Amino acid sequence: MPGWGYGSKNGPQTWSRQFPVGEGKRQSPIDIVTEKTRPDPVLETSPLEISYDPSDQQSIGNTGHGWKVDYMGGQSSIRGGPLEGTYALAQYHCHWGREDERGSEHTVDGHKYAAEVRAGCRAMAEQLRWQLSPGHRGGVEMETVHQAQGKS
Repeated sequence: MPGWGYGSKNGPQTWSRQFPVGEGKRQSPIDIVTEKTRPDPVLETSPLEISYDPSDQQSIGNTGHGWKVDYMGGQSSIRGGPLEGTYALAQYHCHWGREDERGSEHTVDGHKYAAEVRAGCRAMAEQLRWQLSPGHRGGVEMETVHQAQGKS
């Protein structure tokens, strides 16, 4: 099987075969069904706090299907809300498709978007363990922003 991608032979429907850890209800890709969403009351008393410091950036790269910016340590982080502890920014990346409705991995009410920007964060308590053991996969949290094609 070729590496992961978005085609019929390597798209999201095949990922769990090549990457068994990616199977489950809390794994990519997800469809956000807006009529089933509910506000999280925790956010009323503990809103998300996002801290970003551009000087934390370590490298910028072309992935062949998008771009990525990697981080190692630093002050860029997210905490609060339902999160237990502080999560340090590890990477953010973008990918897009050849057609306007093929770039996003995740969907909203079944709708795909032209592009997707995702930020991956690692629990600060796990950061040192990850630096010492890059194969360690604990304490990861992702945020996603969809990008729609605009009219000019």
